[in-house]
Amino acid sequence: MSEFEALSEILCNDGQLWQGLNLSQANKEAIIARLFAGEIAIEAETGQKSEPLGEHFCFERIDAKDYLLPARYHSMLNFFVRSACRPAARSHQKISPGINCLITGGPGTGKSYQIARFVEALAASNPELPLRVTIAAPTGKAAARFTGLGSSAGLLIECLTIHRLLQLSTDGGRAKYHATNPLPVDVLIVDEISMVDLGLFVRLIAALPLHAQLVLAGDTGQLPAVDGIAIAPALGFLKSANLLAHIELTQTHRFSATKAAVYSAIQQGGIAAIDANAEGIHISEMHGARALFRYLEQYAKEAFGSAGFRELADNLAAIALGDPMWLHTARQIMAVMQKSIILCESNQGNFGTQSLNEFIANVVGNVGQKAARQLTPVMVTANSYELQLFNGDTGFIVNDGKSEIAVIESGNELRIVPLGRLRHWQMAYAITVHKSQGSEYPEVHIIHEERPGEKSDHRLLYTAVTRARERAIILNVK
Repeated sequence: MSEFEALSEILCNDGQLWQGLNLSQANKEAIIARLFAGEIAIEAETGQKSEPLGEHFCFERIDAKDYLLPARYHSMLNFFVRSACRPAARSHQKISPGINCLITGGPGTGKSYQIARFVEALAASNPELPLRVTIAAPTGKAAARFTGLGSSAGLLIECLTIHRLLQLSTDGGRAKYHATNPLPVDVLIVDEISMVDLGLFVRLIAALPLHAQLVLAGDTGQLPAVDGIAIAPALGFLKSANLLAHIELTQTHRFSATKAAVYSAIQQGGIAAIDANAEGIHISEMHGARALFRYLEQYAKEAFGSAGFRELADNLAAIALGDPMWLHTARQIMAVMQKSIILCESNQGNFGTQSLNEFIANVVGNVGQKAARQLTPVMVTANSYELQLFNGDTGFIVNDGKSEIAVIESGNELRIVPLGRLRHWQMAYAITVHKSQGSEYPEVHIIHEERPGEKSDHRLLYTAVTRARERAIILNVK
């Protein structure tokens, strides 16, 4: 019996869970499966309800239909049903003031552009009181994308992570803002919505005041959240129930129509859809692990052992920490490190991030970096409100000959902390595709292991190649 089957059996036999519902065993199993798949409301059938109804489920009438839904989703759905910004029509072409909406599209289709123009329109609307606009995202890097949209006389803007917005406790158990203490916002824009798990989404929406407008944006072809339940089914229901307007962008502006067609083909067919003429994407065949590690050795020497990179490390070592030039040089180092990245399917295994980071670190340590000038790229792996650092923030560790410090970019700020205080981090020569979401690099190197007969999730490769602004190199290990 699988883990899901065992849990389903336990839930189906929990009499308290189903109190007040007339359901067969088959109905219960079907409902559990649909809820685990991310559905938030299931159309009710005649005779399902009896009295008294228990505390775990409730019925809600939405768009002239009756739905059965878990009670934990009631506050979230209540916002959409009662919202002052509920859409009155199903067709919308752009983000408009006063309408809750979802804007979707692949890379380069103009999602960020639409958000920027919408914010500008809000600023020009001359409200009596300044509008409080919050732009949130699952990661600090994604949230920082809009920091250039400054506050004005009619607009107060902040950009931050969803966790920081809700002021969630470190363990995620408590939040400052919730249904009875709503967020102080007039407009909430959530970017990279596909990365948000359903549980966090429920908490976020339940904390919105009814007068607030909600704008969600993202590429639904990308990977869902690593942990928790995928949000796509919930968004699908909100659209179909006319609770959320949907704007779908299909025309690319950042790159050619040819490249856009390749991305679309990868979504459907994976690596088999890529040919020698694919713009910006190159497949390099790796015949065995030895060939891959030879490639990575050369990559490490060129990226981190070059004369230019060593010169930056020397410059940093020669400047006192408090000198403004120290931060300037640190930003130069960050820029070089962000030029390319290695993307892996997972953390574990021969071709996972742990193995590859250790290998590359050994190579870099043998190509001329002195101990007092060692620079190691790192990624924060858990939120730290004390340090104002968040899961997914990146930077580097520098050894000044006496101690090690971490230089981390969070939002658009560089934070310098003793390494001993940074409790959750990992080397970031290589990161997982999941961790790369919300980021872009001029060049990405993607580890792709062929597994004959195994069905592949093409969203993994699609997400990986779309992280590249200029070139994606797929290292196809056979």
